[in-house]
Amino acid sequence: MNTRSKSTVDLHLHTTSSDGTFSPSELVYYAKEIGLKTIAVTDHDTVSGIDEAFETASQTGIELIPGIEMGTDAGGTDIHILGYFIDYKNAWYVDYLDELKSLRLVRAKEMIKRLNNIGVHITLDEVLDVSKGGVLIRSHIAKVIVSKGYARNIKDVFDTYLGRDKPCYVQKYNYSSHDVISAILRTGGIPVLAHPSISNADDHIPELVENGIQGIEAYCYDNNKASTEKYLRIADEYGLIVTGGSDDHGPHTPGRFLIGHVDVPDTILEPLKSLATHR
Repeated sequence: MNTRSKSTVDLHLHTTSSDGTFSPSELVYYAKEIGLKTIAVTDHDTVSGIDEAFETASQTGIELIPGIEMGTDAGGTDIHILGYFIDYKNAWYVDYLDELKSLRLVRAKEMIKRLNNIGVHITLDEVLDVSKGGVLIRSHIAKVIVSKGYARNIKDVFDTYLGRDKPCYVQKYNYSSHDVISAILRTGGIPVLAHPSISNADDHIPELVENGIQGIEAYCYDNNKASTEKYLRIADEYGLIVTGGSDDHGPHTPGRFLIGHVDVPDTILEPLKSLATHR
């Protein structure tokens, strides 16, 4: 049963183009249904769902902000950067993301090889069928493992095979935070630090600011009131805009069906749009 959103804004949402379980159209329709007015599609390392989302948004009256979420390496820490109002059709940027997609394919092949070596017999074709042309990630491999009876559920897969320090885990290639921030800026986008508390990113914030980060996601599902207030203070200290979102991955994703469950004030939109307008 659907429930009304706590907010009218959610700027951190995933679709089947990466690791969500809503298609871009389904995401927009559901957002409309629960009372959201402004959303951003921020799939991991891909913009392939944005056109479909825009088409549906134009039919429903939802305001859609084109976005992306990219993993980066900052001093050995995996930190995620959101990009808003990116020129997602920019030919250079599309090529840049295609290179990342190729690297993810290499990673997936190596994980599948390791799985096969310990008796978990799955194929790349099976994983590609699950990903439906989207960016290949561990959860796609996990779904195949579960479907073939080698694990009870996706959590079991990560706990046994694909989690960090597990036998079939392969480190994901990340561009540096400087490179990702520069790429987002080059497209005319606004780079924002995603879920800083989850990433343990506090010590890296000065470096990220130096590299050109322009915002911080102070309102997110994993933040309590104290954490939110801390990041609001940090934003003020460094002159950053504030954003917020649920990091929703859709239904059928345990613990990640969160759309509209974060109280994001709509006052965050004006500073974000002002930055975009003055590009």
